[in-house]
Amino acid sequence: MNHSERFPVAPPADASHPDDPYVALHETLVVIHRAIVTAFADVIALPPTDVAAVVTGAEAAGGFLLGHHDAESQMLFPALRRSGIMRSSDVAFLEGLDREHVALHEITERLVAETRAPHPRAAELVLLAKEIATAFGLHIRGEEKGLAPDTLRTMITRDGLDELARLQNTRQRRDQRSP
Repeated sequence: MNHSERFPVAPPADASHPDDPYVALHETLVVIHRAIVTAFADVIALPPTDVAAVVTGAEAAGGFLLGHHDAESQMLFPALRRSGIMRSSDVAFLEGLDREHVALHEITERLVAETRAPHPRAAELVLLAKEIATAFGLHIRGEEKGLAPDTLRTMITRDGLDELARLQNTRQRRDQRSP
């Protein structure tokens, strides 16, 4: 099972605001980002002497972040690029977000690998969690600003958002059927 199967990115874009899917998409991203921040803060707050709790928390936080970024990079950003062609130059900032995803992915993979080591080092996990939390905090500031509802309206059509929601629903159904 890959990370995005264990940690889906979001409910359909129109789940909380059927009359404004742009607001709903942005709010969903913000909620997910805050949950990821909290997951890493929880790891950082654990005493390094509680190795089992640190390992469990770090693995869950790392998986959550990897799954979320997989979904953004595989579904959200491509949908914005497809829909944004000839609508806006704003999609160019997605390249920077993709680069940040790669950098965060590398650090997070190190964290996840350490959780699976024969003798995981809790102190190392906490240090990696701090590094990820700092980088992720900077990353989401730019991402949330760049994907604000008014900006999204210039980047993707309502039909594009509807297609994105269908893709997400299809992916969630597929992931639920996977062992």
